[in-house]
Amino acid sequence: MRGGSGLRVIQLGLLLLGFTVLGFGCAQGSLSDRDSRLEQSRLQAEARRRELQLVAGEYAGSSVQPNGATHEIVLRLTIVDSPTVVEGQPEPILMPGLSGFARFYLGTNEYIVFAIDKAAFDVLNSRVELVAVHSEYKELLISLVRVESEMNGTWTAPSMSVSGTIHLTQVPLSSDGRGGE
Repeated sequence: MRGGSGLRVIQLGLLLLGFTVLGFGCAQGSLSDRDSRLEQSRLQAEARRRELQLVAGEYAGSSVQPNGATHEIVLRLTIVDSPTVVEGQPEPILMPGLSGFARFYLGTNEYIVFAIDKAAFDVLNSRVELVAVHSEYKELLISLVRVESEMNGTWTAPSMSVSGTIHLTQVPLSSDGRGGE
């Protein structure tokens, strides 16, 4: 599926969901302003979850540094719900976001794991921007573009003045994070 067709499916789903809510609201009487805002927030969360499902999963591939060094890499992105306070609401709304890890293999059983600290997905451009952290290596900035089941892009470790390119392909989720092995 190309990035544009996924967007059309999401837009169609939102349109149908909107009509359903509108029809329900008309049949049951009008919602209070508070309930209306709460329902709108829930709809936004559902739409965001559908968007994130386009990139959630496990990806395996390689990273190449400018000096030619190549490393196997596994990237796992999972959808997590975080409580978000919405103005005028008595309780927070659970908003979906991305979490996970990036694992760089240095040798057969040697690897460095970076935890995803911040993640953004731009569904219109199929762009994933990640900030991953590690206690020793500090911050890793990853910028990827998703096309079908692949993600390609760059990474930079500013504290170490190291960077490279990444080519990843989506694989079945593994229990050990080793790309479906």
